[in-house]
Amino acid sequence: MVRTVRDVLIFALENMGEKSFKKFRNKLNDWTIKEGYSKIPRGRLEKADPDDAVDLIRRYYKDDYGAELTLAVLDDINEKQVAEDLEKDLQTVTGSGSTQKPKDPQPTPEGPSQSQEEHFVDRHQVALKERITEVSGILDSLLAKKLVTEEQYDTIRSKGTPQEKMRELFLCIRSWGKPDKDDFYQVLKEKHGPLVRDLERCHMTRREPCMDGRKMLGATERLQDATWRLGGGHYVDLKWESLIEWMSPIDPFLDALLLHKLLTKEQCDKALVPSFDFNVEETIRSPQKASEIPGSPSGGHFVDLKRESLIQRMSLVDPVLDALLQESLLMQEQYDIVRSQPTTQEKMRQLYSYVRGWGTRDKDRFLNILQEHNGPLIRDLQDN
Repeated sequence: MVRTVRDVLIFALENMGEKSFKKFRNKLNDWTIKEGYSKIPRGRLEKADPDDAVDLIRRYYKDDYGAELTLAVLDDINEKQVAEDLEKDLQTVTGSGSTQKPKDPQPTPEGPSQSQEEHFVDRHQVALKERITEVSGILDSLLAKKLVTEEQYDTIRSKGTPQEKMRELFLCIRSWGKPDKDDFYQVLKEKHGPLVRDLERCHMTRREPCMDGRKMLGATERLQDATWRLGGGHYVDLKWESLIEWMSPIDPFLDALLLHKLLTKEQCDKALVPSFDFNVEETIRSPQKASEIPGSPSGGHFVDLKRESLIQRMSLVDPVLDALLQESLLMQEQYDIVRSQPTTQEKMRQLYSYVRGWGTRDKDRFLNILQEHNGPLIRDLQDN
């Protein structure tokens, strides 16, 4: 039977006595790790059996460096015979890059030095603490993945509000390495996809404006010079119909207009949603009227401003929930919780506990769904 690196590492650790295996775990926690890797959190190793310990070693350090590290720790705790047997076994396994002790590897994607950019969960921790309203599903997934211990799970669950629970959770996250934060990010995407998408869009818009957009804005001076030759009005007014018909792509222009504060973030978001009735001509010719566009009033989004009326007057909730689930604005668990509420008003209140964490684009999609299934109500609220 063909053996792998994982097989021989488990075999070596299983051949140690219980006390020796405990010494191995403690020494591994204290070992100085090569640059490009992050330490396994102490809490995850404390109760690990040989199978779990090997899986953590391979996940955090990969096969080559994980094998080298295991040999070094075994030698240090005076388990020299186990180390010798392991080294011989490693020369015969598949999935090992060398029969010799591995050389220093390049940092892997799991390592923190792969990218100098701050991790998503660190960069957005303030927003995550404030905007996540349903924490229980996150905690269940983190416990299943052994990212939190039973004690940490119970402590977080004992807190009163979602914000307090998230603050307590982030006290645990502070000690996590990149692999664990990557797992946490995947849990967030699964449980709170709309919020994660909104935070990523905000970050991309703020930090990575389109370079083509900058170049295009640099060309506006040439367009303005052309106004003198055309006479009778500004270039963009005289060529309005042609620009609408032939302009492609539009995204770089929106990036540039946002960068130079000629459009607000909300206006830019509306222009990027094809299904939304966004009047570009009206926005450019009369910027002061942008606040009148349904979905982006000056005092907040339509679905936020009309929250009380929507809760009290909504008659058809189930079709709205079905559409939100289909559009991945609600997770299955959230959908089931909302559907379980006994009255229409209580369903809407529960739904709004999730809507709080959504960004502008997802609220726009929510508004479109409301218009589709409760059109008369939405028109009446807009008129008033």
